[in-house]
Amino acid sequence: MTLRLRLTLFYTLLVAVVLAASGIGLYLLLRRNLYQSVDNSLVEASNLLTALTDNEDGVLTLSDEEGALQLPGDVVAILFDADGSLSSSLGRRPQTLPPLQTGFFTWNEWRVYGERIQDGTLVLLRSYERVEDSLRQFTYSFFVLSPLAVVLAFALGYALARRALNPVSSLTKATYDLAERRAWRETLPEPKQKDELWQLAKGTNTLLETLANVIETERRFTADAAHELRTPLTVLQGRLEQALERNKDAEIVPLLRKSATALEELLSLVEKLLLLARTEAGQGLSKEITDFNPIVLEHVEQLRPMLEQKGLKLIFNTQDSSLVLGDRVALGLLVRNLLENAYKFTERGEVNVALRQEDDSIVLMVEDTGVGIPEQALPHLFERFYQADVRHRRQGSGLGLAMVESVATWHGGKVRAENRREGGARFVVTLPRSQESISTASKQVLG
Repeated sequence: MTLRLRLTLFYTLLVAVVLAASGIGLYLLLRRNLYQSVDNSLVEASNLLTALTDNEDGVLTLSDEEGALQLPGDVVAILFDADGSLSSSLGRRPQTLPPLQTGFFTWNEWRVYGERIQDGTLVLLRSYERVEDSLRQFTYSFFVLSPLAVVLAFALGYALARRALNPVSSLTKATYDLAERRAWRETLPEPKQKDELWQLAKGTNTLLETLANVIETERRFTADAAHELRTPLTVLQGRLEQALERNKDAEIVPLLRKSATALEELLSLVEKLLLLARTEAGQGLSKEITDFNPIVLEHVEQLRPMLEQKGLKLIFNTQDSSLVLGDRVALGLLVRNLLENAYKFTERGEVNVALRQEDDSIVLMVEDTGVGIPEQALPHLFERFYQADVRHRRQGSGLGLAMVESVATWHGGKVRAENRREGGARFVVTLPRSQESISTASKQVLG
């Protein structure tokens, strides 16, 4: 559940609680006032009728003659004689007579007020029917309008939450953009108002600066270490080659060859570390319009004998031209590492290499029919020195795929890995096409 939705639901719940509390309060207030108005009308009618006893004989007579008496509301007046018998009445009285009591009391659905007068008792009644109707109408209106108010509150709350969190969304998008481009030296835009969002942006920029310093320190160490190792390793390689040429001892030669092989792997590791350091620093690589097609074809043909010797079929599908803006050597190492990775993890079947154009991109796809990629390894596949399969840890350095991602990122592209439904793995590298190739294609279409 998103923060926007949680805030909206909290706001809606708050509105619903306030609305319910207000409804209950209004209902109780309305009920009290309506019942009080009934009592007030009975007292008013009593005062009116009692005043009529101030005539000469002091006798009250209730008459239904038109215009004789005007009682408030729907009040019913009943006059009893001193012996409790019905004397007269005014209004639409109930079929049964109320008990002779003084003061206020409730009888059935009637509110009753009794008062002693000369030679009798005056009883006033008013039905609660109108009061109950008013309360039912209020309740009905409340339960009809309340859901509409809650829906309106939800919509308004969502709009307010969206507007309030738009700066957060912008910061999040900018952060992901920096992470994708690995632009650690860039900073996030800071809001003008020094509020919580400003503090968030400020803290993130501080973190980015710290991260950039750490990455730079690591890169320099890697580059310096690889550079310092390359020279003595190269010298050692030359001496081993001389030793192999001069020494013909059957026991020593195999050991020298194993040492030479291990040294070649170590030099390859050093070269990969140097290339990683250069791509991450944006140094040592050139950007020029390069046809990616012959680069892929060159490495496919170089590795084809090795794959066929293992019994693997190598299939290559390509287009005539695939122009990219980049470094030829780095792109070649990218292709070679993907092919070597397919060779390493495929025991039988085939390796399929495809190069195609998609809109403004050049897409390189390398598929195999090997063991595939463990699901738990997919998020870590392009990390340095990470090896998914323990059986092949002695066959590589764990830097090949990290270098592939680094080269792709430096060229403004990206790489992804996935498992095929049929079995095996699929690696897809997407690189931006050079503007020259896009312009040429556009002219051909228009022409």
